[in-house]
Amino acid sequence: MHNVHSPEVSRRRRRRSLVPTAAVIALSLGLVACGDNEEAATATSTTASTTTTVRTDGQDDVTAFCNAVVAIDTTVATAAPGPQLEGAPPEEVQAALEEFAATLEPLLAVVEERAPQEVSSDTRTLARLSRQALTTGDDSIFETQEFTDADAKVDDFMLANCGFEEVEVTAVDYAFEDVPDAVPAGPVALTFTNDGSEVHELALVRINDDVEERFEELLQLPEDEARQRVSFSGQVFAFPGVSDSTFLDLEAGRFGVACFVPVGSTPQAVASGDEVEGPPHAIAEGMFAELTVE
Repeated sequence: MHNVHSPEVSRRRRRRSLVPTAAVIALSLGLVACGDNEEAATATSTTASTTTTVRTDGQDDVTAFCNAVVAIDTTVATAAPGPQLEGAPPEEVQAALEEFAATLEPLLAVVEERAPQEVSSDTRTLARLSRQALTTGDDSIFETQEFTDADAKVDDFMLANCGFEEVEVTAVDYAFEDVPDAVPAGPVALTFTNDGSEVHELALVRINDDVEERFEELLQLPEDEARQRVSFSGQVFAFPGVSDSTFLDLEAGRFGVACFVPVGSTPQAVASGDEVEGPPHAIAEGMFAELTVE
C-alpha cells in the first residue's frame, strides 16, 4: 500500500508544488480494509472527478486483493481533495476527508473481504490505525512502528504475488536514477528508494494531452497555471535509506516526475519540528524527469 513515512515533510513543503496537500497525504496512508460488506463482488468508488470500479467476482483472493489495492491507491491519488484545502479551517479539512473516505468504502470492503491469510492480520492493523488517525486527526499514527511494519508487509506481499510491472526508481541528492523512458499502461508497482542524505519524494503527474510544453517548462509556470496542465497520478516519500511502494493504474500519456521536498529536509531538520524554508528540489536543483506511459 502507498505509505508516506513522514507526513511532516509534506506539511513543510513550500507551496510551489503540483501535488495534493498534507491533509490528502494523511488520508492516503494505509486506508485499507475499513469496509464491512462480506458479500462484495463489485465495488464502485465515485467522486466528482473520477469513477473507479473493481470487479472481483470469479477471481481468486490474491487477484481480487491486488486489484482492489490498485483501485484504492489510484482513487486516492487522482480524486482526493487537494489544493482547495490549503489554508482551510480544520473542521473543513476533516469534513472533506470524511466525505472522501466514504467514497472509498466499497473498494475497502473488497480489500477486507479478499485479503489473503498471509496479510489479513496486517490489513486489520492498517484498518484500525487508519480509522484512529482519521477520527482523531493525529497523523503521527502513520509514523508509528506498528503502522509502518504492517504497511511494509502488505507492500512485500503485493510485490511478490500480484505480478504487476514493477518500476524501480532511486533518488540521490538531487536527482532521480533509473527513471525509464517508457512504462506500460495499466497496473504498475512503483518502488522508490532514497539513497540520498535528505528526504525525497517521487511525485508523478500526467501531462494533459493538449499540452505541448516540456515538463521542465511546466515547472517554471505559476503554480495555478501548471496545475491546469497536469493531473496528479501518484506520490511516494522516503527517508534516507528507505524504500516504499505504491500501486497505480496508469493511463497512456506523457508524465512528469518531480521532487517538491524543500532543500535542507534532512531527517534531523524534519525531526526538529522547525519549518524547512528551502526551495523545492525540482525547482532549485533540477530534480525532475519525464517519461511516457504507452
